[in-house]
Amino acid sequence: MNDLKTNLLSALFFTASLMAFAQVGIGTTNPKAALDVVSANSGFLMPRVVDHTALIMSADQIGMQVYNTTTNSVWVYNGTIWEDLLDTSAIDAAIATNTATITTNAAAITTNTAAIATIAAGVTPVGTVITSFSISAPSGYLAADGSTFNAATYPELNTALGGNILPDLRGMFLRGKNNGRIDGLQDPDGERSLGNYQADVFKLHKHGIRQREV
Repeated sequence: MNDLKTNLLSALFFTASLMAFAQVGIGTTNPKAALDVVSANSGFLMPRVVDHTALIMSADQIGMQVYNTTTNSVWVYNGTIWEDLLDTSAIDAAIATNTATITTNAAAITTNTAAIATIAAGVTPVGTVITSFSISAPSGYLAADGSTFNAATYPELNTALGGNILPDLRGMFLRGKNNGRIDGLQDPDGERSLGNYQADVFKLHKHGIRQREV
């Protein structure tokens, strides 16, 4: 009796083991999943329905898939509603929205770039001379010390100065160009060229004093 009981328990355990680890293979003797279909010349044909919405579904059937022959698309049940796996309308709408946003932003960037260039050109023209109470030149400026600069780095300044040599204004007073002034206050030296240097004309001299008797 004990042997029969032992054999009966062993058979039950063996059967339970087969049920727990059972895998079905179609076209293969070594299935890698609960259902493993292997074929080199055929495919998988899922259930086909005329109207998937006519199916009575429950939440525990989440993931069920059918092919609707009316819409010619695959539908999957997400536990609440059916979703068309071939429906790209949401993706297309998102792409259209993003494309429109990119176009708008690109136009704004172009506009802002033009505005910045206009402001930059109008604020301080290239070649402007300023005075600054600092040892080194401010950002965006070069010291007017007669040194040379890289024409490739500062092409506009090279054009404005007619070369890559900075004027040397160390210890100098700036003098405005006459530009045709003839009102009696014009430059006594006439039309001097731009950047022209005038040497010191105030030399050592004496003044005489006449004394008168009172």
